[in-house]
Amino acid sequence: MQTIFAQFKNIPDAGAAVKALTNAGFPREEINVIVQDQHAKSALDFNRSRANVDVTDEVGDIELSGLALLIGGQQPVKTTTLGNVYATGIMATTLIKAATEPGQTTANLETAFADFGVPEATAEAYCTGIRNGNLVLWLRTQEGRAAEAANLLRTHHAESLVTYSPTPV
Repeated sequence: MQTIFAQFKNIPDAGAAVKALTNAGFPREEINVIVQDQHAKSALDFNRSRANVDVTDEVGDIELSGLALLIGGQQPVKTTTLGNVYATGIMATTLIKAATEPGQTTANLETAFADFGVPEATAEAYCTGIRNGNLVLWLRTQEGRAAEAANLLRTHHAESLVTYSPTPV
């Protein structure tokens, strides 16, 4: 398995990337996202009070897809250094949990990113980006599909792309 990390300055670009990934057969369960709630709310077009994506992908007359589907069923998590964020995906939830425990700082989130194989400078850039309204997205995929996923992310203006393979123990 490989993990591909990317940062998006434009949330609609990230939404298009998520749609492209899922349309290409990458499971949405493997896609992780961290974004400030206010930036996500202002960029995504859906009514959260009517969204119940755990049961169905449909909300009223529209069907949620892409990023709206990933975030639609989530509640924001309050962090001391990043503000209120949506964290969707198992790995994103784990990272944010590490950063929200009492006494934790941004450095702890940077360390958590580094534990996933993200270089220190890139981890710092991701945390700064999230604070400034960027969206960080990553996914796990088979090694044979990592280049395809990275190309789809680049097509949709992803920045700070990092790919890593965990070292076997």
